[in-house]
Amino acid sequence: MLRLVSFLTTNKKPLGFSLCFILALKVIFLDQVTKLAVLEYFAVHSDSIRVFSLLNIVKVYNKGISFGLFNSAQNANIILAITSSLIICGLWFWFASNISYLNGFAVGLITGGAIGNLIDRALYHAVVDFIDFHIGGWHYPAFNVADGSIVLGVIVLAIITWKN
Repeated sequence: MLRLVSFLTTNKKPLGFSLCFILALKVIFLDQVTKLAVLEYFAVHSDSIRVFSLLNIVKVYNKGISFGLFNSAQNANIILAITSSLIICGLWFWFASNISYLNGFAVGLITGGAIGNLIDRALYHAVVDFIDFHIGGWHYPAFNVADGSIVLGVIVLAIITWKN
């Protein structure tokens, strides 16, 4: 097991960067395809889709940051687009000197998710969220594939940092 962890965290610039780039493209594609499907469905139907007792598919336009925070702030779209762009650039510059397979995986998830949400901000002036987890009357804030990818990437980076 230690050999596997050592292999995954060893600096492998070409392969780590390739993994990052390919994964980011896949996240962007999956994110945009799922959002397009949701928008197409809700263009015709108004009811949410009950997937199972704890999960609905809904359509929410989020003008704030993750999970609806700062949704009503003025100029939030411009501020968030600029902030997201700077974070993406920062990750890529950091990544250029610190590439391993796990770092490539984490940064690919984060940048793919961030770019997916940036595309929404450019197209809709908001992020399209559609995954609605709930228990009884309590609803977790709606999110999308990009948000999930960002959270997973941050968790992987935190684990890498904690292990080192």
